[in-house]
Amino acid sequence: MPSTNLSLTDSEPALRVLFLPLYPELGASSRYRVYQYLPYLRALGMSVDVQSFMDERLFRLSYTRGRLPSKAWGWLKATVRRFNYLRSWREYDIIYIQRDLLPLLPPWVERNLSQRGAILVLDIDDALYIGKASRHTPLTQYLKPKDKLVSVLSLVNCVVAGNPFLRDKASDYCPDARFLPVAESVSRFENQIKESAEKPGLVLGWLGSPSTEKYLQLIREPLEALLAEQPDLQLWVVGGGQFLHDHPQVHHYQWSLEGEAALVVQFDVGLMPLPSEEWSQGKSGGKARTYMAAGIPPVATAIGYNLELIAHGRTGLLVNDATQWRDAIAQLLGDARGRLEMGERAKQYVAKHFDPERTAHRLADIIYAVHGKHTID
Repeated sequence: MPSTNLSLTDSEPALRVLFLPLYPELGASSRYRVYQYLPYLRALGMSVDVQSFMDERLFRLSYTRGRLPSKAWGWLKATVRRFNYLRSWREYDIIYIQRDLLPLLPPWVERNLSQRGAILVLDIDDALYIGKASRHTPLTQYLKPKDKLVSVLSLVNCVVAGNPFLRDKASDYCPDARFLPVAESVSRFENQIKESAEKPGLVLGWLGSPSTEKYLQLIREPLEALLAEQPDLQLWVVGGGQFLHDHPQVHHYQWSLEGEAALVVQFDVGLMPLPSEEWSQGKSGGKARTYMAAGIPPVATAIGYNLELIAHGRTGLLVNDATQWRDAIAQLLGDARGRLEMGERAKQYVAKHFDPERTAHRLADIIYAVHGKHTID
């Protein structure tokens, strides 16, 4: 628990913070970087408002192919809503932007707010400067202003990054760049029941979204080999829908916020493949951390923040090539005791280092520090 005393006396006004996430709570990025901390920040005495750029309808629409007129209309309405909300920016001490303030627009509003004295914080949890194209709406790649993130980094007062790599990248443009890890709750898995009696064999599990399911193709060969060798082995894909969809041992499950924990605890091994590219350096270990919080040992690509998050051989296994993937998964599948012990160590590690309440206190410390640094009495 941070030593800073953040409680307010009767004579001290509550710090007013406007959180502007890109997604509604259904979006993992915004849920983990903003929404899960709000109850704790309010308990610390902050006056917190939140306004998502996307509503749930536009968020779901963004994961569908085509439907460009509906997407354009939804995007326009979202932009107008955010413009209207920003009209009251002077009511807040801090404006906390998650990922992007107004997607597809140049940083005119960010520059205007900065010039008029707004204290701006930008939260990033991906290597957004690379500008990956959307799988479902690739046209947006051509509409996004080039080098927008670099411009925004130079305008904001502070950057809060999801891993040290992103923090160091941001520090080239913003002198106050800080690392805040992504928190994960162990308690949300504790009341879930592992229905081992209903499973004929062990379960390899992957948790993600349609936009990240493509990474399973990186380990298709070792997965197909293991499934062929072990007829009772299953692969559960949660949140995807396409990978090996016609394979009798592969089961696809629709993701939901309410049902995520109940599915994850059924895994025996969690999978997190990533490509060997700079984009992966910007990832913050989300899938692996979720498996670990549930007591499931992860097998993950040895790249980026995974190297810090996972202690190889103790809280998970780190691998590089197809042979290592196959050997690591086979090792865990063949050693029930070792698998359970590794999962328990992983769970305890997440509970100690990534607790949401303690992370919210760290975020509050950052917000108060930035406000104090940029407030002129």
